[in-house]
Amino acid sequence: MSPVLERIAGVEMRFRGPMGERLEANRRHWLLTAPHANPAMLEMFRDRDREPARDLVPWAGRESFAGKYLTSAVRLCG
Repeated sequence: MSPVLERIAGVEMRFRGPMGERLEANRRHWLLTAPHANPAMLEMFRDRDREPARDLVPWAGRESFAGKYLTSAVRLCG
């Protein structure tokens, strides 16, 4: 089955007003700062399978924290 919607070549969309301001604040204060403020958020994926096993918290390497970050980044930048 072919897609119902297709992207139109050369079209860009920009949010303005309160929604645009909120998206820009999210980009500036969360997406750009989180990896520097909390590098373990993404580094735990590397460490979870390292040998010898480290004594990590039970949720280390799960997608709950990093997944929220990565999902929001993809949606905002995509």
